[in-house]
Amino acid sequence: MRRFYACLIAVLPVLCFAQNTVRLLCDDGNLIKVYRNDRPLNKTPQAGVSLENIKDDTLYLKIEFEGSSARHGVTLYLLRKGRPVDSTEFNYRVRLHKKNLLLQYMGAYPQQDLPATIVPEKKQPADSSRAGQYGRYCELQNGEPVYYNNLPAAGTCSRAMPDEFLGYAAQLIKKLNSHRATYGIIENTLNNNCVSTEQLNTLLGNLEDDLERLKLIELGYYHVIDPQNHKALVRPLRLDASHRELERFLAHAGDQNSRLAASCASPSPEEEIRKLSDNLAALMSDGQRANYIESVYSNYCFSIRQVLSLLQKFVHDREKLQVARLLYFKCSEKAGYSEVSKAFSYPQYIKEFQDFLEKQGK
Repeated sequence: MRRFYACLIAVLPVLCFAQNTVRLLCDDGNLIKVYRNDRPLNKTPQAGVSLENIKDDTLYLKIEFEGSSARHGVTLYLLRKGRPVDSTEFNYRVRLHKKNLLLQYMGAYPQQDLPATIVPEKKQPADSSRAGQYGRYCELQNGEPVYYNNLPAAGTCSRAMPDEFLGYAAQLIKKLNSHRATYGIIENTLNNNCVSTEQLNTLLGNLEDDLERLKLIELGYYHVIDPQNHKALVRPLRLDASHRELERFLAHAGDQNSRLAASCASPSPEEEIRKLSDNLAALMSDGQRANYIESVYSNYCFSIRQVLSLLQKFVHDREKLQVARLLYFKCSEKAGYSEVSKAFSYPQYIKEFQDFLEKQGK
């Protein structure tokens, strides 16, 4: 009996005070609303929804995909090896397949603060960055980095970017100091530079989320100079499910069709872009629209006409510029991308867009 009470005393604090986080990510272009006890947890449909401070170890939710009134019920068990846990983040991927909900468990790991940047500060050239110029890496304009395109004209990467660019990236991560900025810095570094697997792993070390790491590996893989060392890309990934997902990607990464899709030799089908446009139109603000594009744009390729059509869904030039810079990297008609400048209303943003194109060597 004493042993029973001792076990009960040990377990009660976990049962009473455990607080966990659940992250649901829909990365196939759909938006979701999540309900708990029939009350919406997010007022507008989003690509990703986080549920924080969850004290129950069994969580019943309903998920509604935008454009459908059906609510799909799902039960989540927030346990590790059958036992309650505390301060743990549970990750799930959500997709809609033939009107059915597909929920994929991506793993769980302890919540913790972002790690300190990996590159030592003493390696960072500070003089040029004080003036807002980070060598050929990027330039700060109005406090925001605008990146130089350092990819070879032939399109095939054979030489990695200078290691000092890692130092510049670390400086920016420290200076801008937010998770969203960190992801954007790594994303733009991979879009604009050739990297080694070791450099890619160093950049990914600034993120904690395996789903985000996987997405950036897939984005930057075709700019890696040593794909034969692809096994090293497993190192930043914590979860077994992430390892399996990476293996699936690598199994087809060398296919001609995969390479053509990654290089955006042709735009995505009109039906896919129309659905993307409808999702944008349903959102309430330019900020939400820009965030949504950031989360899904790498899944598509765009013609200039399609880019202009999407930018029409935005009201303000600031967000138009943010999105136009992103879509450039997935445009099948980069040579004529200056035509996108007609989407802007004010000379200031036209000039900033032109400055961006100059840094791309266009």
